This record gives sequence, structure tokens and C-alpha cells, in this order.
Amino acid sequence: MPATRKKPPNESTASGKAKRPANALPKPGTRDRILDVAELEFSTRGYDATSLRMISEANNINLGLIHYYFGGKEGLFSAVFLRRSKTLVNRRLVLLGEARRRYGKEPIPVDEIIRCFITPTVEMIKEGEGPRAYIRLQGLLRSDPFAFGRKLRGEAFNETNRKFIRELRKSCPHLTAASVVWRFASMVGAYYSLISQAARVDELSNGLCDSSDIDAAIGEVIPFVVGGFVAPAALPGANTKSGNGKLKKRHTSRTVSRIDPPRLETKS
Repeated sequence: MPATRKKPPNESTASGKAKRPANALPKPGTRDRILDVAELEFSTRGYDATSLRMISEANNINLGLIHYYFGGKEGLFSAVFLRRSKTLVNRRLVLLGEARRRYGKEPIPVDEIIRCFITPTVEMIKEGEGPRAYIRLQGLLRSDPFAFGRKLRGEAFNETNRKFIRELRKSCPHLTAASVVWRFASMVGAYYSLISQAARVDELSNGLCDSSDIDAAIGEVIPFVVGGFVAPAALPGANTKSGNGKLKKRHTSRTVSRIDPPRLETKS
């Protein structure tokens, strides 16, 4: 006899007292509502400090529904994180694909590759509190090296990140493969520090800088990151010299173009 799918719990209060008939299905959008609530709770409290009961009580969600849809805390957190991660990486790939078609077989300028990577995050931040909570979740995962978090980040980003790294290697022939990866990792750390509003720029600048000004932050990050990629390899053992001992010429004529800070309109 074929297995029958387990019926979902009915909509009820967090305490489990039903307000609907026992055979009623969850309301449309229940799964997404759980994800929205969990996203805010996880991003505020962190993974370890957030319990399923907290999420249940935060928006009067039946605890049984959380178990039905996600299996448990780990499954719920994974679903929360991967939901917006998929949207983010898909947008990055669209922009990178457009840039690749524009330049054909030529290397894509470094600043354009960086824009393709960073711009979707800026767009997401301006969409509201939910996307901003997702950005905070990324910051939490980056600062917490537990195995589950590393695996989740890898599942979400590794494939796409490797595509960007391949394009950067084409555009930075003066760098070793290892140098490109190191600088890519540095780029990710630098711009996430600023967009998560975790940087101390407000204090260091005595009010000249505002860490909540995303356009200003990204406008500074892009030329900073591009400068890192076009700089010559200088790590110990890096092959930065030609046979006569002179530094090799940096390849910047086709791979670097004019740098303008992105000015993105807030989505309504």
C-alpha cells in the first residue's frame, strides 16, 4: 500500500488550542509566514538562542506546523537561509551573464564583475526588513564557524562564487589562482562588514560617515576592492618578477574601467 502523506496540524494558537476544525488545512501562505517570523527571530537572537517555541509564540503559530513543514530547528534555519540566498545568487548570475555577453571573448572589466556580485545585495537591503534580516543572518554565519553554518553557506554560495572567481582570473592574469581566491574572500569580508552596519565608521569619522548609508558604503567599497584586484601579486613566493628581475607590467588596460558608485532607487 502506498505511503500516505502525514496530515498537517490545524491552525491554532501557540499553545496548541485549535480554533479550526481538526481536518482543516493550513491557511495559504502559512509556510512563508513561518519563514518570515523565523528569519527575524534568528537574525535578532542568533541560532543557538532562538527556540522553536519562541518562533511559535512570536506570531501565534502552531508549533506542530513548524515541525510538519521543516522537521525541526535545523531544517527551519536552512529553509530560512536558502530562500533568499537562491534569489540573491540567481540575480548575480543574471548580471554576470549579461556582462559576459557584452564583452564576448574579452575579459570582463574587474569593476563590472564586482558590481555584478555586490549590486544584488544592495537591491535586497532596500526591499525591507525581511531582506535586511537575511543580511544579518549572513553576518552571523560568517562569525560563527560551526560546521552546520559552513555547510549551509557552501550549499548556498560555493557554485556561484566559483563562477565569479573564474571570471576574475581571466581579468587578472597578473595574479596567481590562489591570489584571486584570497582577494575574493577579502572582498566578501569587507563589503559585508559595511552593509551589515557593523563597521565603526560612525565613531571613527566623528559623524562624517553614516554606516546606514548603503549607497555611500558601496560607493567606497567598489574602488577599494577593484584596487585590491588590480594590485600586483606581492605575497611571499608569488611570481611577480620577470626574468630580468623587473616587476611585470600590470594588466589593467582592458580589465578596469571607469568606477562610479551605484545609485539604486529604493523599491516600493
